[in-house]
Amino acid sequence: MIRHAGESGMRRELNTRDYTIQASLDGTSWQTIHAFKGNTENVTDVEFEAVSSQLVKMTITGPGADATARIAEVEIYGNR
Repeated sequence: MIRHAGESGMRRELNTRDYTIQASLDGTSWQTIHAFKGNTENVTDVEFEAVSSQLVKMTITGPGADATARIAEVEIYGNR
């Protein structure tokens, strides 16, 4: 789950618009597990197939209306 700027009380147009989520076992080789374009929601519920990973990163390619990326919170769940 990704909580964008609007979820923390900021204006909705400041929400991050475009981003990718990638996973890695070693920090060198990354696999894209989710890509999103055109977000306007305050909260994005992201679901994807299970992957083996030690690291997760989010790359923002389309920040909010003022060209500043804002993420209030990211929640990641999995099992061992």
